Amino acid sequence: MPGQPKFTRTVAVTVEIEEAEVGPVNVARYQVTPGDLTDGDRAPLLADIKGRAIVKIIQDVASELQGELRPRPKGGILEKGAETTTDTYATIASVTVTADKDFQLSKVVVSAEYAAWIKYRWAGADISCERLMDDKTILLEHFPWDYEDMEGDGAKVFDVQAKYYEEAGIVNVEIVGEEV
Repeated sequence: MPGQPKFTRTVAVTVEIEEAEVGPVNVARYQVTPGDLTDGDRAPLLADIKGRAIVKIIQDVASELQGELRPRPKGGILEKGAETTTDTYATIASVTVTADKDFQLSKVVVSAEYAAWIKYRWAGADISCERLMDDKTILLEHFPWDYEDMEGDGAKVFDVQAKYYEEAGIVNVEIVGEEV
């Protein structure tokens, strides 16, 4: 063909496509309907190999989401704390869980005057990684139900600890949750 590079060639192929089946294929999950692909404004987002539009029908939203939703604990503010950080981890706020009660952590809010390292502990053991938080961010972390198995015995404590990164500053912590 004139005007085309030598390494390019044109191939013409005639393909016969069977007429699209009309009607549902799998009613529980998908419904297949013929799509009008000639109009660019109405072209379907999903189409099968024959050019038929695929439209997902959600029969029941609850059954679609079952297993993906987890309840979130409620409760009020159980403890607030504000301390000046040192070069070693210090407890800023803590909650002692009543014997034979489960502690459901709902939310932790942390703010810092200067950059600080933050971590969560339960019964003297770390249950989170150490995170570096800067002075311009407020850490607001929500937790799902049973985030950590925290059954109290009257002596076990959930606490938030912090230490400074480069210079000492005040760290504020708020623990929200409930005992059930």
